[in-house]
Amino acid sequence: MSSVRALRLAGLASFIVVSAVFFTPASAQTLTLEDALRIALEGDDSLPRIEALADARAEHAVADGALPDPEVTVGYQNIPVNSFSTSDDMMTMAMVGVRQRFPPGRTRQLLRNRGEFDAQALRADHRHRTLEIRTEVRQAWLDWYFAHQGISLARTIESSLEELAELAQRRLATAASHQRDVSQAQLELAALSQRIIELEAQRDVAAAELSRWLGGSVKGRPPGELPDWQNVAAEQLRAALPDHPALQGPAIRVEQGRLDTELARETYKPMWMVEFSYGLRRGADMTTGRSVSDTLTGMVSVNVPLFSRNRQDRRLQGAMRERDAARHEHRDQLRQLAGMLESRLALWQRLNDLAALYRERLLPAARDTSADTLSAYRNDRATFDELIRARITELDLQLEELDVERQRGSIRIGLLYLEGQ
Repeated sequence: MSSVRALRLAGLASFIVVSAVFFTPASAQTLTLEDALRIALEGDDSLPRIEALADARAEHAVADGALPDPEVTVGYQNIPVNSFSTSDDMMTMAMVGVRQRFPPGRTRQLLRNRGEFDAQALRADHRHRTLEIRTEVRQAWLDWYFAHQGISLARTIESSLEELAELAQRRLATAASHQRDVSQAQLELAALSQRIIELEAQRDVAAAELSRWLGGSVKGRPPGELPDWQNVAAEQLRAALPDHPALQGPAIRVEQGRLDTELARETYKPMWMVEFSYGLRRGADMTTGRSVSDTLTGMVSVNVPLFSRNRQDRRLQGAMRERDAARHEHRDQLRQLAGMLESRLALWQRLNDLAALYRERLLPAARDTSADTLSAYRNDRATFDELIRARITELDLQLEELDVERQRGSIRIGLLYLEGQ
């Protein structure tokens, strides 16, 4: 019987474990940064819109490089107005013709190339938009993560202050302390409660911002682990900066400006048109009585761009100025990104030094001071005010160190943007 009971208990335990796995609410699942990035990119509508526009422009480019459609003409020629007959006069004929226009010079090829550049520019915008989304989601997740960490640390601080308040209360009962010590501990607890409320407000704001990107609430879900973003190769960043996605679109538009200039130069060349027509005549020659012959007509037309001052010249000058504007835009954006990179690299180094200072000197010294003051207070060699000041100083330094880590994370996100990651 004991073995049967053991099997039943084992089965019950298995059921409880399986139930815990399958019926755990989604709100209890951690949200990692990678999960947030994946959900945000899959749910964003701007990316498929830009991709569709790029595909459309690539299709238009092929059409822009094709010959114009041929024109077919059908009608009558030389109809006598006295009878409006199509068979009385031998000069009257039914006409069927075809006409084909040829754009000047290399216009068709240049138009196709320009359309392909349009598609490439849109795909560059797609890559940059993807990078912007990753950057903004990373920042929202980081703010949300450190808000959680700050609340957790504040709760730990709150427990520590409650222990000090209980210690002061016990010493008051033995006349080893004063009522003002208990009151001071309560005041510090109330001030900490105010800080916790502020941290919770920051968490809720960060959660709302992150939820906007994810398309669903993250309330109640704990964040996953903070990624390891320690390695920064400054020289590689500087070398790769000209290929940044934010610069690819402007670089392509410089090439578009060059093509527009070439297109404007092509307008100085003539446009050609070739036309063939067949004339069917039904009348007879009045002198011989014989039926007249049908006619075949072939013509070549050429437009002559003589008056170019207010047309071709203006278009060429406008295209050249737009090309220059695109070059200046590209250089200006490169200069801005380079300045952004240098400022972030400098901040990254200083924040690393500051984090090391907190980790190696300030926090250990504060912990030692707090522990020594507590020991001295229990032996009546320190006042409660000194004790609580030491503990508050330690806890303030812990919160400051957490804020330094948040700033480091924010700067690292900016460097990842500049890396194109």
